[in-house]
Amino acid sequence: METKPDYPESEASSSSSYYHSASKVKIFFMVFTLSILSWVSTLNSTVSSTTIEPIGLELGTNNLQWVSHSYMLTNTALQPVWGKLSDYFGRLILLKIAIYVFMIGSMVVAFSNTLSVLIVGRTIMGVASGVLQVIAIVILSDLIPIRQRGKYLGFMSAANLFGMSLGPLWGAIISKSIGWRWTAVLNVPILFIASNMVLFFIFIPAPPGSFKKKVVRIDFLGIILAVLAAGVFLAAFDIIGGVQRLPSILSIIFVVIGVVLAIVFIINEKKTKKDPLISYKVLQEHNVWIGFLSAIATGVVIYATLFTLPSFYRVITRNPDLAAEAKIWPWTVGVVISTVVCGISMTVYGNYKPYLVIGGIMMICGLTWLSLVNPGSNLIHSYLGSFLIGLGIGFRVPSVTIEAQCVVKYQDLASTTALINFARNVGGVIGMTSANQMLKYRFMDKVSTLAKENPEWESQLLLVSEGIISALWQVEDEEVKEKTLEAFAKTVNFIFYYCIFFSCIGFVLSLVTKKVKLLDEFDSDESHAPDLEQSKDEESVVGDEVKNKSETVEPNTVLDSTKGSSPTETIVVSPTKLAKHETVTES
Repeated sequence: METKPDYPESEASSSSSYYHSASKVKIFFMVFTLSILSWVSTLNSTVSSTTIEPIGLELGTNNLQWVSHSYMLTNTALQPVWGKLSDYFGRLILLKIAIYVFMIGSMVVAFSNTLSVLIVGRTIMGVASGVLQVIAIVILSDLIPIRQRGKYLGFMSAANLFGMSLGPLWGAIISKSIGWRWTAVLNVPILFIASNMVLFFIFIPAPPGSFKKKVVRIDFLGIILAVLAAGVFLAAFDIIGGVQRLPSILSIIFVVIGVVLAIVFIINEKKTKKDPLISYKVLQEHNVWIGFLSAIATGVVIYATLFTLPSFYRVITRNPDLAAEAKIWPWTVGVVISTVVCGISMTVYGNYKPYLVIGGIMMICGLTWLSLVNPGSNLIHSYLGSFLIGLGIGFRVPSVTIEAQCVVKYQDLASTTALINFARNVGGVIGMTSANQMLKYRFMDKVSTLAKENPEWESQLLLVSEGIISALWQVEDEEVKEKTLEAFAKTVNFIFYYCIFFSCIGFVLSLVTKKVKLLDEFDSDESHAPDLEQSKDEESVVGDEVKNKSETVEPNTVLDSTKGSSPTETIVVSPTKLAKHETVTES
């Protein structure tokens, strides 16, 4: 019995046609355009780590943590949906809408006169950001065969992580020079340029079929369950970020509800007669759920370190200036180097597992090294730790994506990619909220006696716990200041121990992932592959021809619809030759 894909397999072969017919210059500009969109999205996810201080001084500190949390929560909770919706309505339409929604959210932030309005603007930006992050990688995966995909995904991941690491410095420089509002305003011209580049350099036909037929196939119950499960689960960690003692009863209740909703979602995906949001077969793939858990572990480390290292460097260098936060540059350099090296190496050697293992080891070593740093340590010591952490993260981010993509079929590519990106952001929310909770309450525990003995400085210590690090230098008593600096450094060291735990989990998971040799699905005879502009009628003919020939095909063979001199010609090949085509078995 033949299992037909949701959309004609010719869509997969069209990526072959595009990749092998397009010039290197055109592919470069396509990847560059997608990288800009990804860069803007991730830049704004961490820019609040430094803009939060001037925002708090201007608009107040009540619910100040929601400046960053609102962006991350809305970005993450909806990500599983975007991949599947792009299967129905097309990648480009969602991408273009997201660009303009992001611009609108940026202007709301720029002109906000209260913290509540600013949070609304950041929420709008977060929704659009989730679309940009997911669809950019999906488009790249659509148009580049998996063996060649590694090097391009490496460059895009470098842009993605570079945006994350640049966010704190970007926020510090802009806030100090022209004001924090300009961190939002500057998004608009950048995205306007990127939107025009999309028109010129990215061409993907919309999926065939009427709007009504597409809507009828949507698994609305699955979407509702997925969003509710993600939202409730993420809300639990946001609660954790605001409670003084763990475990919190309310957060535990939310986690349990989130897990129950997730189980109901999986059952629904297995039994639904609609087109499932995420195929149950995909959820059963060993590499997919291993990659899902690995992405969560890596996401925790990425965001926990990025939200604490800037302040950590200000403390250990005893520098009240926001510019001291530029000292996270070794993290950035390490990330950029390793993502590019990892991507190119995966393309050259056709393997991803070694880079997962190497990345895990480097993250553990870097975090262990950095946990030994204190305000009296040599700055080179901390630079080495940051560099190793960056190297480890860079090796793991693109390889985890390829790890999951290489075991799924074309029609599940978008939802699988969205799932891995969603997992990484879930880890980011966990890392960010947990780090905030530790900085706020563990720090206050350490200085509580100091605050009682020196009540004149208690308000400054409370401001430090809320993220206003400059309040440290308002303390004029040198002895109190030194004890406060030491308490803050020890609190951050505890966060590094927390990250080591998740790094170890990621490392263990990388050992048990299945090794799958990456093949170039379209290695030969691509000249006859269907073109991107193939008509619906031609696609229908291909489908009918495959059905007719399936009756005479031997078991365990693969139909390769990308080969043949015409759309109606189908060739039977060995199952080991191609990685992503439908297996045909006898009824």
